Amino acid sequence: MHEQKHLINLSSRLARRAVFARFCWHSLDLESRLLRKP
Repeated sequence: MHEQKHLINLSSRLARRAVFARFCWHSLDLESRLLRKP
């Protein structure tokens, strides 16, 4: 039972990190697009 709880905690942490990374990548993409505009 304890092992399952640990796995859920780990997966939620990974999911949060993935969302954060996607958000950062998206903002970087927007910034580069704005910089590329003449």
